[in-house]
Amino acid sequence: MAWFVHSSFVDRTIEMLHSEAVQQIGVTDELSELENTMSSIKARLSDAEEKEELVDHRLFVDLEKVEELVDDLSSEALRQQLAGTLRRDSITKKVCTFFSTSSNQAASQYKLGEKIKGINKILARLKASLLDSGLVERHEENIDVVTRGKEPTPSYVHKEQVIIGRDRDTTAIKRYLFDVAENSEEKNVEVIPIVGARGIGKTTLAQLVFHDEEVVMHFDLRLWVNLSSPLDERVGIGKIVKSATNEDFESLETYQLQQKLGKIVRGKRYLLVLDDVLNWDPNGDPWTSLQNLSSGCANGSRIIITSSHWDAEIEITKSIGTTKPYELEPLDEEESWALFEKVVFENGEGKQINSQIVKRIVERCAGSPFAIKTIGRMLQSKDPETEWSTFLETDIISRIHGGDLYLLEALILVWDNFPWNLKNCLAYCSLFPIDFEIDVKTLINLWIAQGFIYPSPERHMEDVGYEYFRNLCWESIFQEVEKDENGIVSKCRMAPLMHQFVIEAAESISIMLYGTQYLETSERELQWEEHVSFGFHLDSSSNYARLPGRGHRIRTILLPSQMRLETEGTLGESFLDAIILRHKLLRVLDLHNLGIEMLPDSIGKLKHLRYLDVSQNSAIKSLPNSITMLLHLTVLKLSSCYGLQELPRDIHKLIRLRHVEIDWCYSLTYLPRGLGHLTQLQTLSEFVLSKDNRHSCSLRQLAELNNLRGKLKIKNLENDIYDSKAAILKEKEHLTSLTLAWDLDVHEVTAKEQLDRLEPPSNIKELVLVRYHGIKFSGWFSSLNNLVKFSLRNCKCQDLPPLSHLSSLKVLILDQMTDLKYISNKYENNHPSSSSASAAAAAFFPSLEELRLTELPNLEGWWGGDNSLKATVSSLPSFPRLSKLMIEDCPKLSSMPLYTHLKEWLVLDNTSLETFQHIMNPFTSSQVPSETNKEWSAASTSSAVFASSSLSRLQSLCIIGIKKLDISYSDEIKWEGLRNLRFLRFDYLPKLNKLPEGLQHVTTLQELHIWRCNMKTLPEWIGKFKFLTVLGISVCPYLNSLPEAIKSLSSLVTLEIVDCPILLERCKSKTGADWHKIEHIPDLLLQRPQSSSSSSSGQN
Repeated sequence: MAWFVHSSFVDRTIEMLHSEAVQQIGVTDELSELENTMSSIKARLSDAEEKEELVDHRLFVDLEKVEELVDDLSSEALRQQLAGTLRRDSITKKVCTFFSTSSNQAASQYKLGEKIKGINKILARLKASLLDSGLVERHEENIDVVTRGKEPTPSYVHKEQVIIGRDRDTTAIKRYLFDVAENSEEKNVEVIPIVGARGIGKTTLAQLVFHDEEVVMHFDLRLWVNLSSPLDERVGIGKIVKSATNEDFESLETYQLQQKLGKIVRGKRYLLVLDDVLNWDPNGDPWTSLQNLSSGCANGSRIIITSSHWDAEIEITKSIGTTKPYELEPLDEEESWALFEKVVFENGEGKQINSQIVKRIVERCAGSPFAIKTIGRMLQSKDPETEWSTFLETDIISRIHGGDLYLLEALILVWDNFPWNLKNCLAYCSLFPIDFEIDVKTLINLWIAQGFIYPSPERHMEDVGYEYFRNLCWESIFQEVEKDENGIVSKCRMAPLMHQFVIEAAESISIMLYGTQYLETSERELQWEEHVSFGFHLDSSSNYARLPGRGHRIRTILLPSQMRLETEGTLGESFLDAIILRHKLLRVLDLHNLGIEMLPDSIGKLKHLRYLDVSQNSAIKSLPNSITMLLHLTVLKLSSCYGLQELPRDIHKLIRLRHVEIDWCYSLTYLPRGLGHLTQLQTLSEFVLSKDNRHSCSLRQLAELNNLRGKLKIKNLENDIYDSKAAILKEKEHLTSLTLAWDLDVHEVTAKEQLDRLEPPSNIKELVLVRYHGIKFSGWFSSLNNLVKFSLRNCKCQDLPPLSHLSSLKVLILDQMTDLKYISNKYENNHPSSSSASAAAAAFFPSLEELRLTELPNLEGWWGGDNSLKATVSSLPSFPRLSKLMIEDCPKLSSMPLYTHLKEWLVLDNTSLETFQHIMNPFTSSQVPSETNKEWSAASTSSAVFASSSLSRLQSLCIIGIKKLDISYSDEIKWEGLRNLRFLRFDYLPKLNKLPEGLQHVTTLQELHIWRCNMKTLPEWIGKFKFLTVLGISVCPYLNSLPEAIKSLSSLVTLEIVDCPILLERCKSKTGADWHKIEHIPDLLLQRPQSSSSSSSGQN
């Protein structure tokens, strides 16, 4: 199957002819003739595509040659345009002088004209060849290249996946997930198999459940793994571990992966989806490792399996038990009809349809959502009155047998219905390994580099590319894995069956090489490949020197399988030289994490290059200046080049650069002057200022880059005093995150003036200030109504700006602010003294989910001024959505709001005793609701209920360094109310000489850590912790024995005892007095004191 549509070459070439640089070279007649010929050739190629006729492959080669020559023409035009820009700005006198003479301009025009004549000769031969083949000119007007025949979808507006009729199935699966039996002997894990025919919607149902809000809140850990490709035990376990850690462990043996898997799920209630289980070994269960998933995890863990193969379901569930398989039924007639109408009339356009024809079509689909969607999309562009009845009689509809579309034929139907640009984009994805997690922005940039994205007026190519991607998602080709804070899909996977299909579709033009396959591939086999991807880790020790001798037509070299760990050794310049010199048509070159120390000067010869990835090469200190000869370069990736000290001084010549990624380039001390010329830049992750380097870029040039989007961090602000009143950042309306960082102290007045001039766009989502030494904030802060995250670190502010208007704020971080006394003041509308307490409750930080207050030594309370109200707890407002709270090193803090909805974690480290009491048990006998606060009391939870349930959802609690706290005997904590607590840590509590009696009621506990405390024994009631999987004891010098009850902790997998000399002596293997109590525990870490001081560090 030929996947590459030849007319796409012509479209890309015509687009280059329309570029501003080419149009300005002054050979209008020649360009006009060239474009007319190209348009005629495109029209005849469209006829070939419509007739599905194959074109002589020699024509394909000639088209490539034309595209190469036009690319050369465009490069020359860009050089002339650049020279004109340099001349106007008086940057390079030598170049300016050369191009200022009319004789040189005339010579350049003559040279370009001759090139165009050479191109026209090739095109004339092509046109004659097409004419001889009997093809006619077929002109298509107003065709939407995203979805044929429809109006283009606006930027970032996509068609959502159409799902109908699965509500009851979702409810049923959720019921299985949440049903935890009362029987304590029940296995911790239950398997829920979902079975059904292909295309019936098993994966879709699993995705609905996986992303359901209640499911997300219910499980500590959610993992999704696809098992459609043949694999063994090691590969399968490795996939699960990678899903949890996002890291590759290819070098680990099976038993090491099993150990990692055990630690990952230990103590956690997890949900694991094993999607599309395709193969199974009936002669030897390779999934015995799944038994590790049922030991050590929390009760209520679940595994969902989807498969069309009942044998796979039976075998896998033998390992750890299962519920009855859930057989997913086809859609009924009403649901099928509704889905068909939803797909066909997605734009809400009512059309007159023949219900009998629709009924026949829907009946033939037999309730298969995939069949209904496939046929429905094919009928979108057809006339219901004249074409639908004819469609029923075609060969296409006859391929459907009882609703079960044969797999290959179904995919061909989808493929055939795609416009050429989506076919190219989809086929390019064959370069990624199966089940590979694809970064969506990277994917779109790769498509753009290859010319697959058809430009749209007044729209960024990236926006159009994202629209392409969403349309492919809508076709169920991509599966969403992760979304960013703005709801944009950032990670995806390709549906496995579609991945296999596109590999076959693209086999004549692209190839993924594996180790042994690479060494066995012949020169002849690679002669037509344009895109090469390595399906294994490439490093300096590998023998891949033969690559440069093959495939002179290669346009892509991709390394998707490079490990995250830094590559050992270095890759020599000679190897890179060979690649460059033999592959001059490269548009995409991926060299990330290859151990490169220096790029060769020959990199400048890749004049067609659009995309260069050199990231994760930590030894690189600089880039050769020849890289600035790559005038078509749009993406330059340098992130995690830790040793990189500077960028090329002439980088301003790369006027088509759109994305420069320099995150984590810690050695980079400045950006070169002239960046202001790169007005197409959309990504510039960091802007580094320097005072001492005369070649450094300034804030004045940053002001020119108004196309920047996403995240921007400006570093070393003390090095640039911007004295203009012109806006630097305000016009950059596509920025979502801004970090302003000073590395050295500046005077408070200067800092305030700088901040005033650095006003961000009003729609910014995240703002971070680091080491801001102004006393007050700028007035523009009040306009940031869409702020979602606000962080202040190491700032000198005495007062914070009003925060009450930030209704969308989800995260607030205040760190290392020594002068801060109060977060708010009593005059804000949400202060408890408001005339309407119920209105205040509704308005008090309605979206805040995470609050971190760390190293604020002088913070006294939330509100300044009159703090008399703090004594009446019932008058205080509460955060309605706060789930995470950290208060660390705030010893003076006393007056705070209420925390009634904490769920994920609570950390109290070196806080005042009053703060601890306020959070853990705010309603004491002396703090009952007063008669004067009935209105607020009515709007809030009653004190009695609050005392028992305010922390009932909390899962993790750390109490650290509160020296005056004695909870051994007192009732400071209502332990029985902590009904969901799973993690508990006591650390550096000198007065804690025994575990609190009330703790025995927290039977949900899974991890317990006791560090730097002076207790002597552990109680026997510790045996009540039937779900405890980890017990850690560190630096408890007086602890002299373990309880007998520890033998009854059947779920205990890990016991850590560190720097406890008496206890360690008793736990000696086979000879210690307590050895018999712990010998059954699988994972024992018994570490003796490193020094005498470490033994007594708990005595204070």
